[in-house]
Amino acid sequence: MGSEMCIRDRVVDPDAMSEARSLAKQAQVDRPLFAGGAGRFSSSLFSLREVAVKRERTRRSSALEVVGRRNYDEHGAALAERRGRFVGRQRELAALAAAEQLALAERRRVMILVRGGSGVGKSRLCAESVAQIVARSPRTELVVITAGPATRMTPFGLLVDFLQAALHLPPERGRSAREKLSSKLTKVLRRGAVDRDVAKAVIGDLDRAMELREGVRVGAPELTDLRDRIAAGLTVVRNSLLAARRRQLPEMPVLGAPVAQAAPEEIEDELLSVVLIENLHHADKPSLDALRFSLAHVEPGSELFLLTTQGQAPPWPFLDEVLELGDLMGAELRALVVDRLGEAASPLNVAAVIGRGGGTPLFVEELASAVREAGDELPASARDVIAARVDRLSPAAKTAVRLGSVLG
Repeated sequence: MGSEMCIRDRVVDPDAMSEARSLAKQAQVDRPLFAGGAGRFSSSLFSLREVAVKRERTRRSSALEVVGRRNYDEHGAALAERRGRFVGRQRELAALAAAEQLALAERRRVMILVRGGSGVGKSRLCAESVAQIVARSPRTELVVITAGPATRMTPFGLLVDFLQAALHLPPERGRSAREKLSSKLTKVLRRGAVDRDVAKAVIGDLDRAMELREGVRVGAPELTDLRDRIAAGLTVVRNSLLAARRRQLPEMPVLGAPVAQAAPEEIEDELLSVVLIENLHHADKPSLDALRFSLAHVEPGSELFLLTTQGQAPPWPFLDEVLELGDLMGAELRALVVDRLGEAASPLNVAAVIGRGGGTPLFVEELASAVREAGDELPASARDVIAARVDRLSPAAKTAVRLGSVLG
């Protein structure tokens, strides 16, 4: 091997290897350390903290420690960690507020799909809407799950995430996680007065869904056979959860009866359930099929479903409205640029960021950040924004970034 290590015919800088070994030695068990920064997706899934470390051949003396997976309850709290003041999208924000009021007034489920390209602010819009809803109604029950690129190839991955989040269970895997889910389901179904034999079948089917997600059971025929049963089981669980919520409220209409508008004073006492599913385009097909089947069964109760997706979303019925997000324009774009530039918001810088940003909020924010850090020098493209940040890293960190970009 010599003094350098080769990966796929690319040479790894020995400084990078030395730095990686140093971080590994200092890391606690099950708490990796890494240099650099973390993106929104990583930050939403894992709890991170900055720690001081001994570093070699570099000016940096800190790293990020992976404390552990965020609990699903923390996903909701993470929405409050919004980046900067919310600017623009007032029409869409008003539409989401109207959907909330409709769900409360008619005591039913309202479903909104937010669709747009990468970086246009889908997550930011939903985060602001949820923050305002919780501020207005502190008793709001919040379920937040995010589908990632790996979810698409994981049977029932999104469905299990949904169940664990709705039941306030940690996002764990393995036998212990399955036992926790079974125990919690037993209590929920018992409170919902579900027949014992039905409850046993539901718990068994959902346990198999977890096994399929973890690769314990991989037979395709079994997957096809289970899909309808798991969908039916999810419906039973959701109905039991809704029934538990209804027992905390004034008398509710029976299923199938005309839905009466709630009086204004009753809306203040209504419990609202908000479900946010991000990146629906990454969801696995078995989960989508099960969720569609379950949501076809309408139960009384105030629910607001917010879904985000890029491009053409998977077929999804029951939508009350689709909000299309494009680039920011006009006064809203200018307000965002001025806000993000802060003290650097000279007329020249504002015009330059607007001219180069193209109206994509994410790129505009990155450009504005680069201008604040580098003075009047404006990067020409998104690639230059990244390059400027990479240039401030140590040589070893630069090598690691280059290798990571190639290896994926």
